[in-house]
Amino acid sequence: DTLLPTISCTDTTVYLDSMGSVTIDTSYVQTGFADNCGVDSVWITDTSFTCNSSRTIQVYVRDNSGNIDSCSSIITVLDTIVPNVVTNDSVYVYKDILGAIATIDTSLLLDSIYENCTIDSVWNDSYTPSCASDTAMIKTFVRDNSGNIDSSVTVLIVLDTFPPVIVCHDSVVYLDATGNVSYDTSYFVTSITPLCLDSVWISSTDTNCTTDTIAITIYARDVSGNVDSCETTLAVLDTLLPTISCTDTTVYLDSMGSVTIDTSYVQTGFADNCGVDSVWITDTSFTCNSSRTIQVYVRDN
Repeated sequence: DTLLPTISCTDTTVYLDSMGSVTIDTSYVQTGFADNCGVDSVWITDTSFTCNSSRTIQVYVRDNSGNIDSCSSIITVLDTIVPNVVTNDSVYVYKDILGAIATIDTSLLLDSIYENCTIDSVWNDSYTPSCASDTAMIKTFVRDNSGNIDSSVTVLIVLDTFPPVIVCHDSVVYLDATGNVSYDTSYFVTSITPLCLDSVWISSTDTNCTTDTIAITIYARDVSGNVDSCETTLAVLDTLLPTISCTDTTVYLDSMGSVTIDTSYVQTGFADNCGVDSVWITDTSFTCNSSRTIQVYVRDN
């Protein structure tokens, strides 16, 4: 018997398992064989395939007389199993004094990755911190060389434990015509950092004539509830002049040729926003032929 057996083949696609391998036999590639005296065996050149191992194999048939024929088959090996990524359930990060955080990368989030072949890339969502302490869902992705992608979510807990830094300076205020003055934080605050503020307030907001210096405390609270304060001194000044009104007057010499007067003879009223200390005149005694102009003074407190 010198007639060759006959065999026909087909190309095929096979899929890797979770270990990154696949095994085939002739049933994957041969579509039929025959021989005039019967077939002894059918076999292929390769039965095992791993990642990135698509190739052409030979399929052989041998009859009972030892005659052999063959055909070729292209084996396409595909990896359709997604990688498996496991991340930490939650991660705490802390803002620095400027309100910034370290870059959130996969080293902070990853617990483990399993892939049956080869990893192409790993990345995670970006995150931009807000002013307040915050919670965000960060997703980590892994892609293998076949383009299969898996992802996992981590709860990112961002904490701000640094109080703001407030810098103050002393200030001066001036009493108004009623003897009062009001003020706010703008009189004292030099700077506050960072700018994620909730509120700024002071220990008092007004004063009057009874005080010439006040110890003031200014507070700053950020949106996370952290509080800082600074101490400053407020000088309270009265620069408004008192007022006084005068009138001309006539006095009469006594039998000794003299007369003495006081302020009641010439002033018709005086006032001050914080009270009068004293009222006086430049001359109190007069004698013959001494009519003249005098000054009447008022001094406040």
